[in-house]
Amino acid sequence: LNEGFASWIEYLAVDKCYPEFDIWTQFVADTFARFLIPDGLKSSHPIEVPIGKFP
Repeated sequence: LNEGFASWIEYLAVDKCYPEFDIWTQFVADTFARFLIPDGLKSSHPIEVPIGKFP
C-alpha cells in the first residue's frame, strides 16, 4: 500500500509542478497497460466460457 501511495504522490507532484505534461494521461496508460498486455495473451483465460448443451 505504501508503494502504491508513493507512486500516486509522484504523479500528483508532477501534475502540480508541470501541469502541461498532462501526467494523468500517462498514469492511466501505465496503470492499464500492466493489466491489458497479459490479458491479450493466448494463455489468458476468458471471462465467459461456453459450457455446451444441457441434456
